[in-house]
Amino acid sequence: MHYHLGSVSEPLPTEGSYRWGVWRWKKEWNGQLEKTFVYEKIYMPRFRKFMLIGERALHAVLRRK
Repeated sequence: MHYHLGSVSEPLPTEGSYRWGVWRWKKEWNGQLEKTFVYEKIYMPRFRKFMLIGERALHAVLRRK
């Protein structure tokens, strides 16, 4: 049986980085790291540029709070 309990980036994270807690937890419990691939479906390719601009603006606003 397999469970997905969060992703760990390559190269392996260092202490204090974003994914360090997930990596440490998997290491302590003898978790096995397996490569997975993530695919995205772009539904409206012509509008992707505008959606990315809006997403960046939203993240900038949320970071200020």
